[in-house]
Amino acid sequence: MDSAGFHPGVHQELVFQSGVVVSGIFDYVIQYNGRNILFSFTGCKVTYKGEILFRPEWGRYDMAIGESVVSAFQGPADPDKFEFSFEPPFERTHKIVYTESDLQKHALYQQLRDARVGKVKIADFNAFFHRLQNECPSEWLLMLEFYEFLKEGKDNEALQSSVRNLLEEMMVSNPQFEGLIGDGLRLC
Repeated sequence: MDSAGFHPGVHQELVFQSGVVVSGIFDYVIQYNGRNILFSFTGCKVTYKGEILFRPEWGRYDMAIGESVVSAFQGPADPDKFEFSFEPPFERTHKIVYTESDLQKHALYQQLRDARVGKVKIADFNAFFHRLQNECPSEWLLMLEFYEFLKEGKDNEALQSSVRNLLEEMMVSNPQFEGLIGDGLRLC
């Protein structure tokens, strides 16, 4: 670290533009890919506008160096060192039990997904549309996905128009979904 003037065992003081002052004995630097990523100090005091942020008696001070934080983990890095103990929750995760109606909706979503990626073909688009209307008339998202699928195929304009009209009716009858359906139609 000669180019920066840092030598192990030498007292250093860093004064940042923000007002933070780091003053202590420089011990070592950790580098990664030729870049400094951590400075370590002993007997270090860190202050900010007169407030003490770190005292020498607290031990070694490791200062991370970088332009941005790429990742972070909440809580202490080593909970055992801080003698934290966590009791397992008494309540367990609830297992979702789907109704037959829910499973039918899931199957329709899956069939449409498989058709979109080319795994299967929908033989009769009109029959599929009528099935959607009969089995899950309030599933606006499924209807919107079907409309998008039809638009991508650039065929069956009469059916596209019918599906769009139904979606527009859903917007009127369900004002809470108006923005979502409208945004989806604009994206299509």
